[in-house]
Amino acid sequence: MKWNRLVEQPRLLAALALAFALVPAGLAVLTYRDARRKDERVFETTARVLAEHLQSQFERHTYLPIELQRAAMRLNDEAVRRGAMMPVFDWQARLP
Repeated sequence: MKWNRLVEQPRLLAALALAFALVPAGLAVLTYRDARRKDERVFETTARVLAEHLQSQFERHTYLPIELQRAAMRLNDEAVRRGAMMPVFDWQARLP
């Protein structure tokens, strides 16, 4: 059969159209999966770097036992009268 006759066959045309449609779709899926993997790696790296930075900043500026001792020294008088004995922390004043 000649090429002209093959192209006129509806099943062959449908198969060719499907093949040409699946190639870009397949490339899009592969590209999406690759980009998603790269985004996951970027997120993991960013989260790790941010956690290390926050930990170093916290350790540099705050030593928890000393902060708790200082807060316990400044007990709220009203709490002492109620018997709660709860220290007032500085960060509690910043809460809405």
